[in-house]
Amino acid sequence: MSFRSSSGALRHVAYIDRGVILLNKPAGLVCQAQLPRNASPESTDENQFDYLLQGLKNSLNIPDGPFPVHRLDKCTTGSLLLARSPAMARDLSRQFSQRTIDKYYLAIVRGGKASFPGGEGTVEAALQYNDGRGSLCSSTKASNSVTSWKLLASSPVAPLSLIQLKLHTGLKHQLRIHMAQCLRAPILGDALYSSTDSSKSIGKSISLPKDRVLLHSSFLEFDRFRKSGPSKHLRLGLRSPLPNDFMKLCSDLSIRIDPEYARGGIYVDGRRIDGPLLTDLDGRWL
Repeated sequence: MSFRSSSGALRHVAYIDRGVILLNKPAGLVCQAQLPRNASPESTDENQFDYLLQGLKNSLNIPDGPFPVHRLDKCTTGSLLLARSPAMARDLSRQFSQRTIDKYYLAIVRGGKASFPGGEGTVEAALQYNDGRGSLCSSTKASNSVTSWKLLASSPVAPLSLIQLKLHTGLKHQLRIHMAQCLRAPILGDALYSSTDSSKSIGKSISLPKDRVLLHSSFLEFDRFRKSGPSKHLRLGLRSPLPNDFMKLCSDLSIRIDPEYARGGIYVDGRRIDGPLLTDLDGRWL
């Protein structure tokens, strides 16, 4: 995985408009800008994101930016939002802080249909951290976390399920902790929060992606404004396509994927836009 060239950076752009860039983040990318100005040209996992930002800056002729406004875990794929200007970065950071941005994830988790009675629910729990690892906590000083979950499908060939997760708060490893420690259904491949070997519980008939946590940031929806017209406010939704290894595993598990999850796309006020262009925001799907 290399982002040293502009083409390497652009390959992961899913959507762009006059204010934002949506990356479909690959697994393994550490999305924290930290490369010093006098850094060695040798590439490492930790500075790949800096090269990606510089590649976008050069190829898209962005004078000041782009700016990360949130983070995804290194192992998580999918929707990662960048601002193209300081003003948009402030606006998006405010929306994240005020929790007005809707964030949906898809995960393949360990456990069949019986593991999810009722088919949907909400997890609310206080979390604490020690040496980077989170756990449940009863202390009133701990940070509260809230996740909604919905069972989308369960495999008929292995004890695995496809779950949709809505992140109401954004604590470190929140979804991974909630699935493993609250629902007792760890995300597949998550060795940090599961003490048992995934392959033993699934069987030898299914080939699992190596070094992967099957968690995908699927959909973001947030406030934007048209330049003109009687109704300037809109809710822009952006859905990142699922990665190929996620899709293949679902196929192997006989789990049907909604075509919208597979192809991604643009949504305005909850409705999918046909075609690649969003003229209200000078936007296009790549």
